[in-house]
Amino acid sequence: MYVSRAITRLVAAGALVAASIGFVAAAPAGADPVAVCNAGQGLVHASPGVTNTPHAQTVKLAAKLTDCTGGLKSGVVNAHFDRTGPITCADVAAGGGTLTGTVAIKWNPKAKSAGTITATLGAGGAVHVTGAITNGLGKGSTFAADATATPLFKPKGTPCTAANKAQYAEFSLTGPVTVG
Repeated sequence: MYVSRAITRLVAAGALVAASIGFVAAAPAGADPVAVCNAGQGLVHASPGVTNTPHAQTVKLAAKLTDCTGGLKSGVVNAHFDRTGPITCADVAAGGGTLTGTVAIKWNPKAKSAGTITATLGAGGAVHVTGAITNGLGKGSTFAADATATPLFKPKGTPCTAANKAQYAEFSLTGPVTVG
């Protein structure tokens, strides 16, 4: 049971990064949002992979925002997070871990956004992200987002070992993304 919970939380750690693509930007008072995207999905990769042995992790996200309005059709998102200090499956299972990083979004039609991100792991695979858009579309906006994650595969053998590292997760946003 503990190992199963650890894997679920580990996948949620991947969602920390995943949530970085879904943000609700704080627009100036009275301003209309630039776009509202109603869906977002992606793939998270942790390297070298989380096990029972402590290692620092680099986490990357590749994702797409879709079903957008307000002049933007979609967005391709790339995020990069570094975990400060080593992490294990037990650390992830305990929740409350934090990742910091950067995000870049290429919008369709042609526009770009870039910013800083802080993501916090919650219970049951939930992730909350906050940050700021520092360049491009939405510059000066702050944002917050929520997402959930599910594993891409069921590990064979003992999870969280060198042979069964927790490295990948799929994620989905839990609500629309408003870019203001």
